[in-house]
Amino acid sequence: SEYYVVTDQDLGINGTPSNTLDYLLENLEKFNLPKIGLGLEWQPTPIDSPYFEHIYNYERRRFNNSRIVDNIHLDVSVDTIFALYKHQYYFIGGASTSGEYRAKHFPWYMTVEERELNEEFMYYIKHASNSSSFKTFLGL
Repeated sequence: SEYYVVTDQDLGINGTPSNTLDYLLENLEKFNLPKIGLGLEWQPTPIDSPYFEHIYNYERRRFNNSRIVDNIHLDVSVDTIFALYKHQYYFIGGASTSGEYRAKHFPWYMTVEERELNEEFMYYIKHASNSSSFKTFLGL
């Protein structure tokens, strides 16, 4: 197939509709995009999350100021997230969904206390490469 999906392991997509993949494909073709990904729910990010400033100063502005056609943010590029690709190479770009077609990026919602009590997450931080954005935001 000429299509494939790339995703992050720390996303929650179980709240998206059962037709999510079909929806992504439909909009990829409709807008002739090379890539389309799920938007991210940034609203529940707690103030003591290391991501809070980034979310409210960057992510929120990106989505609120974007060009939206049929619930697709055409100028909000996506990294990995949960993205459907039409091309056979990775790149940052494409468009992003909104509404019920959004994923939860779990690390955004973790407070300092929750993070430190989560053994699995602390193991990840200890062993993750420098490409981990959470490690970057923690300054590790």
